[in-house]
Amino acid sequence: MNGLPETLKYTTGNTTAAAALPTETVTNHYGAQDQLALTDSDLSQVYLRGASYTEFGELAQAELGNLGKRVVQTLTYQASTRRVASKVVDREATGPAKLSDIAYTYDDAGNVTRIKELQNDATVEDDQCFDYDWARRMTDAWTTAGSCSTKPTTGAGTDILGTVDPYWTSWTFTDTGQRATETQHKAGPVTADTTRTYTYPTTAGAAQAHGVRSVTASGGTTAADTYTYDKTGNLETRNPAVGATQTLTWNEEGKLATSTMSSSTTSFLYDADGTRLLKREPTKTTLYLPGGQELILTKATDTLAGNRYYSVPGGTAIRAADGYVSFLIADHHGTSTLSVTAANLAVNRRKQLPYGGERGGTPVYWPGGFRRRRHRRHHRPHPHRRPRVQHQPRSVHQRRPPAHPGPASVPQRLQLRQ
Repeated sequence: MNGLPETLKYTTGNTTAAAALPTETVTNHYGAQDQLALTDSDLSQVYLRGASYTEFGELAQAELGNLGKRVVQTLTYQASTRRVASKVVDREATGPAKLSDIAYTYDDAGNVTRIKELQNDATVEDDQCFDYDWARRMTDAWTTAGSCSTKPTTGAGTDILGTVDPYWTSWTFTDTGQRATETQHKAGPVTADTTRTYTYPTTAGAAQAHGVRSVTASGGTTAADTYTYDKTGNLETRNPAVGATQTLTWNEEGKLATSTMSSSTTSFLYDADGTRLLKREPTKTTLYLPGGQELILTKATDTLAGNRYYSVPGGTAIRAADGYVSFLIADHHGTSTLSVTAANLAVNRRKQLPYGGERGGTPVYWPGGFRRRRHRRHHRPHPHRRPRVQHQPRSVHQRRPPAHPGPASVPQRLQLRQ
């Protein structure tokens, strides 16, 4: 007996809830070394068709979906470091069949220095480069049309940065390690160089001495955002140059209690273990249930919708409120970047900048709605937070699945803009 979950039954006596989240039995099957090999459902859906692993227990390949409608992920690893070397995503369809072919490059310290992705049967090349200082802090990130050995310079055009969602951002730091500036250089949607300067308390013994007080933009955009904190260091107010002021309150355990913008308040309720149970917004209320489920009540129509998430190697499957099952394919940090509908293999893609800002266009459709994340990802983080690409890739077997793979598992400091 290995104690691993074999069968998970989703049932409810509430007929309204059952319509939003149908009754279902999900069965897990395990192979050698008790590694997950197959996950199927009595709703005529296979979530995991098959999986293979390396001799070190890392995911080598995962097949998601029913026969004839499969999505296949294949990963390779560096022999000496076991860092992810490449990841390929294919689907059982043409035009295109190979959705993504990513190659990762690292420096000797393990920082990701390049992510080169060939998309849509290699018809699109998306190439990103990253540079760091002696303290492993990211100092530059940019797209390239050639080689990462050539860093862009002021006035760089498409010959250097390429034409696929180009960007170039630079950062500097204070002597104590705080972010000093962020410069978004002219590229893509940025029409002129814009530098954002961060200021901190200068008085000796000041409270929250490491908390940024203001961020002032100059150059292409001129604006100033200001921030205040409570006595324990939680963000209390955020006053952007454009848009409404956000006021936040926190409970005794340091978890977000309320978020108010333009007189509209969103509140959160947690259980005794600190897991989020309810999110009450002005127009809807979301109940987070065990097993990666959520029920959403739309107040105006008094109707229920539901999302159910299933953990699969390399990503997540979701049975969304619209009735469709989709596979969310994750990058090496666990952030979902591809959405593939199980029934017809329709694809949507989303991209992020190194610190999680949106890059490129917004997908036409994303199952479960757009999450402000890891995830894992679409806002400006606290200036002390390290960029995502600095973290070491972790194999699937090393990750602990969240209690709720949906938004309930988002770290509290990244919940601010939900």
